[in-house]
This record gives sequence, C-alpha cells and structure tokens, in this order.
Amino acid sequence: MVPALEGQLLHLGVLVPGAAAALWLAESYDEAVASPCRRCVWATVVHQLGATLLWRAELHGGSRITRLCRGNRYIAARLTALFDTSSFSTALRAFVSVAWADRHSLFTPGWACLAVAGLLASVAVYALASALLLLGPMAISGSDHFIEPGAEPPPLVRTRAFALCEHPLFYLGLLLLWAVALACGSGAALLLVVYVHAAALAFLFGTEVPDMRRIYHKKD
Repeated sequence: MVPALEGQLLHLGVLVPGAAAALWLAESYDEAVASPCRRCVWATVVHQLGATLLWRAELHGGSRITRLCRGNRYIAARLTALFDTSSFSTALRAFVSVAWADRHSLFTPGWACLAVAGLLASVAVYALASALLLLGPMAISGSDHFIEPGAEPPPLVRTRAFALCEHPLFYLGLLLLWAVALACGSGAALLLVVYVHAAALAFLFGTEVPDMRRIYHKKD
C-alpha cells in the first residue's frame, strides 16, 4: 500500500458513511437542532480530512507543507495547529448547540444522571489538562510531524493521564461530549456523540497511530 494511504480504508470507512447517516438522521429534527448537527458533522469531516492531508503531505510528501511555508517548520506547524484547533472548536460549539437545543428530549436529568455527567466531565478535563501540561497545544495538533528529517523525536509521555492509556485525548477527553449530552438529556446529542467518538477512534487508528509508528521509529 502507498504509505500516504496507510490506514485510510478504516478511517474513511467510518468517517464518510457515519457522516452520511448522521446527516440523514439530522433531517428528522427541527431546524434548531438539525442546523448545528449538520455543522458539527461537516466540521468533524473537514477537521479529520484536513489534518490527515496536512500530516501525510508533510510526513510522506517530502515536507511539502514546510516547503510551502518557505522552509519554516515552525510556521508550518503553527498553521496546521491553527487549522486543527479552529475546525475542532467549530465542531465542539456546534455539538453543544445541538445538546442545548434538544435538551430534555430524551429525559429530564436527575441527580444521579448529573453525577455521572460530572464524573465523565472530570475524567475528560483531567485528560485534557494532562495533554496540555505535558505536551502543549502544538504537540496535540501534530507538531511532531514537522521535526527535521532524521532528527530524534521528542520522548513519549507516560505520566498522568498517559499512564492510564496511550491516547487519553481520544479515549478519555471525548467523554466531555458524553457528559454534555447526558447533562442535557438530549437524544440527538447522544446519537451525534456516537458518530463523533467513533470517527475520532477511526482517525486515531487509521491516521495517528500509523504516523506515530513512523515518526517514533516503532519505539515503545
């Protein structure tokens, strides 16, 4: 297989059909819910396809993004991070809008439900804080794709949330979306988070894990 396409059968096999199903389901809701749902789905697709394209172009395309930035790896990494954070934040804002517009459609949250949502949110915030403190926002957005060819990659982090699992942002960080959906008692948000989380895991195993194996030379 062409290295730049490694893992993309899995990634696209979840991302694209899942997006089609989510957009179809969105049409069964009124526009106040359907509109932010569509924004969330499209922002998720753009975020993942854009990140994959940028990362793979840099990693397998002879540092193509860096060359487009006149050889400045820092600017290339910063622009990639800007795209990553802006597209993800667009999806996040749209998701919260869905949950709020559709609040109490499935159930009215009681104390037990709010306690579970609070627990999930706490775990997610711990994972996000660990990533920001130990890696920084640039690394979270894939700055390790922009290191000099042949240079030693930064050491892998194995403490705090990373001691619990290797990819806490994907496994634990996205629990924040589940917490929002539960706290709002939103059926639409619960359906949407199934797609968003599944697509994120497909991105992890289809794009990020193969890239990390190459960048970190298959080191443990």
